[in-house]
Amino acid sequence: MSQVLAGNDAAFAVLVERYKNYVFALIYPILRNRDDAEDAAQETFLKLYRSLAQYSQGSFKSWLGRISINTAIDMKRKRERLGENLLGNLPDRYSIPEPSAEEKVVEDELFLEDLCCGLPESFKRVVYQYYVQEKSCREIAIEQGVAVRTVESRLYRSRKLIKEKLREGRQNGTL
Repeated sequence: MSQVLAGNDAAFAVLVERYKNYVFALIYPILRNRDDAEDAAQETFLKLYRSLAQYSQGSFKSWLGRISINTAIDMKRKRERLGENLLGNLPDRYSIPEPSAEEKVVEDELFLEDLCCGLPESFKRVVYQYYVQEKSCREIAIEQGVAVRTVESRLYRSRKLIKEKLREGRQNGTL
């Protein structure tokens, strides 16, 4: 561990190799998707590397476990927030260093806008208000002067069309 803290990249690679299965075993039950769990494990080791200076010589395995679980929970919340659990797995668009929170929001909005391209205007409006403005179906219904079931139906149909678009994009290699 002292070599890793001294900045020895080879020692860090050995550390990753030693703990990768442990990290994956902690993350997978939270995300329940192999690809997402692998992404979260990779992100865990990146976070670990960036925060090595903060390590206080306590139980390394516990510290790594906490980073792993927090990373998985963050990923799950983000996926649910963006509706990915309904839209399928979205491509990983993050690079190192991570963009700022504002850049992420703009990037997510642009990606959502691209996905909504071709949807009827009423569907786009509902998707934008629900996912970006974080409004409830009831609030959207009141603003648009329609029934709550109409808003729910538009969200459902939008998700279905976006899922189709994602599937086609993956098959054609455009996503």
